[in-house]
Amino acid sequence: MRLFWLTLGWAMVITLIFLSLAQIQAPQLNSEFIAADKLYHFIAYFGLMFWFAQITPPKNRWFIGINLLTMSLLIEIIQPYTGRNGDLYDLLANGLGILVAWLISFKADFLYRYWFRESDL
Repeated sequence: MRLFWLTLGWAMVITLIFLSLAQIQAPQLNSEFIAADKLYHFIAYFGLMFWFAQITPPKNRWFIGINLLTMSLLIEIIQPYTGRNGDLYDLLANGLGILVAWLISFKADFLYRYWFRESDL
C-alpha cells in the first residue's frame, strides 16, 4: 500500500513540475478574483504536503516540507529560462500551503495511523 501511495505522490510531483515549467495558461476562477493563480499554488503544495504527510511519521514531516519548499524555489528560479516568470508571491503561496498542510497533518493523519505504522516504514 505504501508503494502505491508513493507512486501516486511522485506522479503528482512530476505533473506539478511539468505544469510549472510548461507554457500552459491556468484557467481563471473569476475575473474579479485577482489572486486565482496564488490559490492554485496554495492548493497544489497543500495537496502534496498533506499527501506525503500521510505516509511519513510526524517527527519527519518537516523534512517533506523543506524538500517541497526547495523544489518550489528551484522551479521559480528555472521558470525564466522556460519562457515563464518566476514570482516571489508564488513561492510564498507555495510555502503557506506547505505550512498549513504540515500543521493540519498532526491532527488529520488518518491514513498514517491506520495503514502506515512506523514499524511498516
